[in-house]
Amino acid sequence: MAANGDRLNFTFHGTSAFAPPFTLTFTSYADFTGGTGRFDGASGQAIVTGSLDVRTGAGDGQWEGTVSSVGSSQF
Repeated sequence: MAANGDRLNFTFHGTSAFAPPFTLTFTSYADFTGGTGRFDGASGQAIVTGSLDVRTGAGDGQWEGTVSSVGSSQF
């Protein structure tokens, strides 16, 4: 959700793997499917990769992709 309340809708699918002793790695794919406000009619895709320490819940992830909307180049 954006600071002004606009929402970007998306779905996820992907894979994960356990890397002993305590790490879960993942690769996910996001498909952007519209939203509200400035995200109305938005589309695009992103790849999300990262890892999670299953003991502590700490993790990190990287997003790489594009979101486009009708009437604008990209935002």
